[in-house]
Amino acid sequence: MRHRLPLVLLALLLAAWPVGCNRSPFTRQRYETLYVGQPDWDVRNVLGRPTYQEADVWTYVHTDTPYCWAVIYFRDGKVISKDWSYEPLPSRKTEPGD
Repeated sequence: MRHRLPLVLLALLLAAWPVGCNRSPFTRQRYETLYVGQPDWDVRNVLGRPTYQEADVWTYVHTDTPYCWAVIYFRDGKVISKDWSYEPLPSRKTEPGD
């Protein structure tokens, strides 16, 4: 029984390892949970810290795929619009629908 314990611990460690390697909570699945009117603090809880943040525009860039990004637009601290793209990131995206 004593020899099984290290194997069990190793199996548990290997099972949990891929979850611990995800550096960013920014995923398409989490992005899809955002809604118009959602407070900015809650967006940060869901997606984490934005890659770029300018006033009422937050941009998230996927760390493994630079062509995967999202922009969240706010007014008065609440989501008014959001965009997702698999296109190359433009230089600056400052208005909803640009």
